[in-house]
Amino acid sequence: GEEIDLTDKITAMLNGYAKSLVTQVLNAFIPASSDEVLKFVYFGGEAPILEPYIKANLLQHMSGEAAKNNHFFLNDIIEQEDNEVFPPTARTINLNALEIRSIDETKKVEA
Repeated sequence: GEEIDLTDKITAMLNGYAKSLVTQVLNAFIPASSDEVLKFVYFGGEAPILEPYIKANLLQHMSGEAAKNNHFFLNDIIEQEDNEVFPPTARTINLNALEIRSIDETKKVEA
C-alpha cells in the first residue's frame, strides 16, 4: 500500500527527451546560414504527450511567434469529421500507412 510519487522524475525525463528532440530536429533541418522558413509537424504516438515539453523547449531556440507559426502538431492541422470511421490520430495514420505498405509488398510478392 505504499505510494511513491514519480511525477517529478517522469516530468524531468519527458522535458529532457523533448529538449534533445528539439535540438536534433532543428540541427538536422535548419542550416546555420539559411533564411528559408521551414514548417515542422510533430506526429507519432508520443507527440501528444510531449507537446507541452516540445513547445517549451522551442522557446529556448526561437520566439514564441516563430514557434507558433512554424511548429505544428497533428491535432492542430487535421480536422476530425463526425463521419470518420477511424479518426485521424497518430496511431490510426501509422496503422493505415502500414496497411497500405503491406498491400503494396503483397502485390510485389504475388507478381
